[in-house]
Amino acid sequence: MAVGGALRNLPEETLELAIQHNPWFTRYYIEHARDQILPWFDRTSLSEFLASYPQPSGNRGIIGIITAGNLPFVGLHDVLMGVLSGNQVRVKLSRQDSVLMNWFIQTWQDILPELRTQLQVVEAFPSLDYLLATGSDNSARYFQAIQPGVNAIIRKNRFSVARVSPNTSSEEFHALGDDIFLYNGLGCRNVSNLFIEDGTNLTLLQKSLTAYPKQKLNPLYLKKVKQERARLNLKGAAFRDWDSILAISNTGLSNMPMGCLNLIMEKDSIDFNGLVQQNAHRIQCAVGLVEAIGSSQAPRLQDFADGVDTLQKLLTDWKHT
Repeated sequence: MAVGGALRNLPEETLELAIQHNPWFTRYYIEHARDQILPWFDRTSLSEFLASYPQPSGNRGIIGIITAGNLPFVGLHDVLMGVLSGNQVRVKLSRQDSVLMNWFIQTWQDILPELRTQLQVVEAFPSLDYLLATGSDNSARYFQAIQPGVNAIIRKNRFSVARVSPNTSSEEFHALGDDIFLYNGLGCRNVSNLFIEDGTNLTLLQKSLTAYPKQKLNPLYLKKVKQERARLNLKGAAFRDWDSILAISNTGLSNMPMGCLNLIMEKDSIDFNGLVQQNAHRIQCAVGLVEAIGSSQAPRLQDFADGVDTLQKLLTDWKHT
């Protein structure tokens, strides 16, 4: 697929229009997201990825995809898996990311005209054989209601955790900044809960996160941090003020407000591994445990959301007549 070149040539007017439609996007976020996607469309990478899957066969069905819009291009992995499965793909785009996704799909269809039949953006779904949907816990119930009885992968709220130790290097502490801050912390791959092993250099951690470049941060995010700081002060809550992030110490995992980082201390006799196992259904990435520090926002082609192999399910989890 000659799609990588098209991604590199994202038009300036498209980028600006995407930011107008969703002010939580920035030029840096869009270009960063694009750069992570480029390897997915490398011919060699795609061939190696597809080598372990059966070839699509039989009469193909219709897959409906409902994309999220919290991050630039966030629905593209599902769309790619649908196309690779050989099925008909119908996509309902989030209004928050319709500009970038529409541009990409149209560009892809210009490169491969046969996709115009297989892949279409729609306002309403026809009768479906399979549904892929990503959203919140509340929207998941809605997705299930609109397509009752249809095989589905429906994703709900998740967050990511990280673990640091006395052996964590200065470079890793700096890399952790991207795991935490990128995309305003809005993605399920963003670290919002941090396990602190006893003896960890908290001063180095604080300095590293405080030094995260302001130009990489959305002004709207910084405004939210300011509001959260005022709210915590009003409550008299204890927190560490690390400039662009507010660190709060709890003994359990939490869905944290934007701009807050939950610190879970080993000295409080917390079983990190036990917490991760008990909350596996809520955790997307375990940075410093499974994924390398600094890598959570660079998902590979084979890094499936919720650990569910979407392509395998679309090839084998249902039958067509």
